[in-house]
Amino acid sequence: MPMLQVMQQAGIEGQQSVLILEDFQLLQPDFLEMINGILSSGEVLGLYTSEELDPLISPLREEAARDGFSGPLTSYFATRVQWNLHVFLVMDYEHPEFAARLDSNPALRKCCSILWLEGWSQHSMSQIPGMMLKMNEENEWDEKGRSIMDGTDFQKTFLQIHESCQFESSGKPPPPRQFLQLLRTFCKILTDKRKQLCQLQARLKAGLQKLMEARRLVDALKSRAADQSELLAKKQGEADSALQGITMAMQNVSVQKDEMVQLKQRMAEEAELITRRKHAIEQELTDVQPLVEAARRAVGSIKPESLSEIRSLRMPPDVIRDILEGVLRLMGIFDTSWVSMKSFLAKRGVREDITTFDARCIPPGIRASVEELLKTNRYSFDPKNARRASTAAAPLAAWVQAIVQYSHVLERIQPLEQEQAQLQYNLQQTDGKKTGLEGELNSVDQKVAELKER
Repeated sequence: MPMLQVMQQAGIEGQQSVLILEDFQLLQPDFLEMINGILSSGEVLGLYTSEELDPLISPLREEAARDGFSGPLTSYFATRVQWNLHVFLVMDYEHPEFAARLDSNPALRKCCSILWLEGWSQHSMSQIPGMMLKMNEENEWDEKGRSIMDGTDFQKTFLQIHESCQFESSGKPPPPRQFLQLLRTFCKILTDKRKQLCQLQARLKAGLQKLMEARRLVDALKSRAADQSELLAKKQGEADSALQGITMAMQNVSVQKDEMVQLKQRMAEEAELITRRKHAIEQELTDVQPLVEAARRAVGSIKPESLSEIRSLRMPPDVIRDILEGVLRLMGIFDTSWVSMKSFLAKRGVREDITTFDARCIPPGIRASVEELLKTNRYSFDPKNARRASTAAAPLAAWVQAIVQYSHVLERIQPLEQEQAQLQYNLQQTDGKKTGLEGELNSVDQKVAELKER
C-alpha cells in the first residue's frame, strides 16, 4: 500500500493502520529516513506540499477543536498519524548494514520495541512449507488423487535442506528469513515449470487435436475414395459397354457402307440399262410415231360437215365402207353394217375417240383381220382414192394404216417396256433400300455419338 494512502487512513480517517516492512523492501536509504520521520514526529518531510496538504487536513478542524487541540492542523495531523499508524520492521540482525541503519535512524531505537528472534520453533518451521505451498497455485496430484505437496515427508525436506546449510562462524542454520526465501524460490521455480509444462501440454493437445482432425479428414477422404472407386468401376463398366457398342456399331456401319456401295453400283447399272432400253424404244418409235401423230392431227382436223356428208349417203362407196370397217374393227366394234357405221359417225366426240385411241388395246387377231383388209382392199386405202371418195376418208385411211403399223411396233417394244418397267421398279426398290440404309447409318452415327458422350 503506498505511503500516502497509509498516512491518510491513519491521520485523516483515524483508522488504526499497520505498516509492515522487511529489510529486503528497503531498497533506498530514504525509505528508512521516512520511517524514522513517521516514528519521531508523525510526518515525512517533503512528502506533501502545502497546497496538497491544506485541502486534505481541512476536515480535521472540527475534530481538533473537539479534542481541545490548539496548535496548527499540520501538527494535529502528525499527532493522529503517531496515534493510529503502527510500524513493524522485520530486519535481519546479521545483515552487514543492520547496525548502521539503527545508528542513522535513532527513532528506531527510541520509539520502537525491539524483539530479538534468533529462530522459529521446530513445529513452526515444519508448518510453514505446507502453508506457503497451499498459497501457491494448484498442487500436483498422485495416482490416488492426493496432493503431492501435502505430504509430510515432502514438506520436511525443506526444513532438512535449511538446517543442512549452517554458518561456519556460528555453526547455526540460516535465519527464518532465508528459509522463507528458499520456499519462495521453490514456489517461483515450481510456478515457472508448471507454466512451461502447461504450455507444452497445450501445444501437445493442439497437435493431438490437429492429428485427430487429420485422421477424421483421412477417414472422410478414404470413404470418398471408396465411393469414387465404386463409381469409377461403374463408369468403367459403362465405358466398356459403350466401347463394345461402338465397336459393333462401327462394324455394322462398315457392312452397311459396303452394302450401300453395292446398291449404288447396282442402281447405276440399272439406270444405265433403263437408259439403253429407253433409247431402243425411242429408236423403234422414231419412224412410226410421226406417222401416228400426223394421222391423229389429220383426224382431228376433219370437219363435222364432212362426217355428216358421209352419214347422208344411202349406200356408201366401197372405199368409204372399207375405211370405216377398218376404223370400227380397230376400235373393237364388230358390227360393220352401214347402220352401225353411221351410228359411230353420229356419236358426239367421235374424232376425239379416234385421236385418243390407245393402240395397245388392239388384240393381235383384230390387227391381223385389219391387215388382211388392208392387203385385200389396198385400192381403198390409197390416199388419192380415199381423198377422191371423201375429204374425211383420207385422214381415216391414214390413221388405220398408221395405227396398225404402230400396234406392230408396240408389240415389238412391249418386252422392252416391261423390262424397263421392271428395271424402274427395281430402281425404286433399290433407292428405297438405300434410303433405309442411309437412315440406319445416321442412327448408327447418332448412337455412336451418344455412346461417346457416355
